[in-house]
Amino acid sequence: KISLFECIEKWLESLPELDERNFNFPAKYEQAVSAIIEDKTREGKDVDVLKKYYYSLINQQEHDDIVKNGVVVEKRKESPTEESRRFPRRFTQRAFFGALMVYLYRENPKFQLPYQILNYLIEIDGLLMKWRYAHMFL
Repeated sequence: KISLFECIEKWLESLPELDERNFNFPAKYEQAVSAIIEDKTREGKDVDVLKKYYYSLINQQEHDDIVKNGVVVEKRKESPTEESRRFPRRFTQRAFFGALMVYLYRENPKFQLPYQILNYLIEIDGLLMKWRYAHMFL
């Protein structure tokens, strides 16, 4: 049997815009991240943690290790007194880029329906968590 998660992952991996022949979204994302980090460096901001986090998304081997080993990348908040936030990963890198592309280009007519599907799935997940919490004490 295949789970809903696996179906969504396969669907996101199959988006044609992820291929080099078509749009090559991963390469465009890497260029955008590099430009952002360069700008923040010019502004004099500390970008070491930011750089580590974003490049772990871009680097295939590092991303696969995080998914496989359950290692969590930490992204520190601005205030040193606040706790760090954790960002676990389950999707393959290709599926992650597919979901990110659908989210970023949701205004494009081609991605409106995929965005709605992903948004409804997130809403269903949230409602299920709320239902479980409400019924935990029964």
